Amino acid sequence: MTKRKGKIIIYSTSGVPTREVKKLCHQLYGYTDFSQRGRYRYKRRGVLSGVPHLRVPLTKATIIVELGEEGQVLELLKKFKARIFCRTIELEEEDVEQMYE
Repeated sequence: MTKRKGKIIIYSTSGVPTREVKKLCHQLYGYTDFSQRGRYRYKRRGVLSGVPHLRVPLTKATIIVELGEEGQVLELLKKFKARIFCRTIELEEEDVEQMYE
């Protein structure tokens, strides 16, 4: 059986203003928006909402996506001037299953 390939993306926002880091996280992961003093809740989708991915639990700034799906993520990180480390990896079957849960 052929193993699927993926990309591991590790990024750092050190040196980026806190306000910009918050914008980056909202655009990357999405967020819950409250209106009318919490009466209504809206889920705002982020870039990763439409991309099968894994977040590595040991660190906040590590994402694994399938090969070919990394374009939008890298574009957004570059837009916010985050330092990026990106490599191609082989995904285990468990990783792929977790991505599509």
